[in-house]
Amino acid sequence: MGTCIGITYILLRKSTKSTSQIISSLKFGIIIFGANWLVFTAFMPFIFKDLLSACIIRVIVDTLLVILSYYVLEILGKLIVKEK
Repeated sequence: MGTCIGITYILLRKSTKSTSQIISSLKFGIIIFGANWLVFTAFMPFIFKDLLSACIIRVIVDTLLVILSYYVLEILGKLIVKEK
């Protein structure tokens, strides 16, 4: 899953660019990753009982971590470019 997120980040980085790094990371995390992850895990509560809250928490935590990762990568990328 991490590899797929990384490849998606590389391929769609230019389409999620905004004036702010925070908005860019929110676009990628919520729209691209979060929506996809929510749809992917949406069927789980129908198969396994008492799994709805766990799936919701998993989607929220994973999406927040992807947003944070995108933001950190953007900051590190700008720092590396400045050093060269």
